[in-house]
Amino acid sequence: SPTGPGLTDPERLESAIRQLVQEANAEVGDRYFPALVRSLGGILGLDWTFIGEFQRDCQRIEVKALWADGQFARPFDYSLEGTPCETVVGRRSCAYPSGVAERFPQDVVLAKRGFDAYVGVPLWSTKNEPLGLLVGLKRSPLTTPSLVQSLFELFAARTAAEIERVGSLEALERSYGETLAGLVDALELRDQETSGHSLRVVRHAVQLAEALGLDEAEQQAVRWGSVLHDVGKIAVPDAILRKPGRLTEEEMEAIRRHPEAGYQLLRSVNFLRPALDLVRHHHERWDGGGYPDG
Repeated sequence: SPTGPGLTDPERLESAIRQLVQEANAEVGDRYFPALVRSLGGILGLDWTFIGEFQRDCQRIEVKALWADGQFARPFDYSLEGTPCETVVGRRSCAYPSGVAERFPQDVVLAKRGFDAYVGVPLWSTKNEPLGLLVGLKRSPLTTPSLVQSLFELFAARTAAEIERVGSLEALERSYGETLAGLVDALELRDQETSGHSLRVVRHAVQLAEALGLDEAEQQAVRWGSVLHDVGKIAVPDAILRKPGRLTEEEMEAIRRHPEAGYQLLRSVNFLRPALDLVRHHHERWDGGGYPDG
């Protein structure tokens, strides 16, 4: 594939732009960010490339995706103060072809990592508010800084749109999740015998997930599955759920249907799909008993 040093050749430049557009446009949402930084870093011959989201309340940048020295690295957050990014966010594109560490001595990462060149392009929201930035770093001087800056600017609007889209989706998911959690609380008010049960399940399940070394996405699935595991009880009549005495076999059968009812209720909610098995199978047993499949 074309690399940074050869991009002054018109044919290689055209090929590079085509490759960048194809690779970046192949992904959407959270998958777009790593795809873009990998493509920009590899094709332009940059040592580090990252997308950062501006946290206005604390004047910090939260890195959403980082391509560092030929591989993905763990994202981090940092203060804007004293960094070249401070000259970019909410302002304008900046390129420092060489000597960036000397120009910004307060930014210890630049000197520690040996960076010499910097390119940063601001990202703006649809309300024309500062949203973040797209950054490239190199340990040797940039021979074509204006070209690299122009290519970064080519992807700025799409990157900003994806950040806003993901943020809106996350807010929607949180709102929907809180609504469902509120529904579970209401269900527990119907069933006085299990008041506080879901919170206890969440606490123990998350502790177990952490002990097992599950990653953050898996832990989040465990968290949602625990919160919502009994949501299917909405289909169980009050007369059964609150019955003080022993249940008949027919009434027990109604209780046994609640995991499947919860699964059916949640299956159309995309972000809850990783948690669906927990909802449907939380009454199964290690010996193959339990329900609904035991």
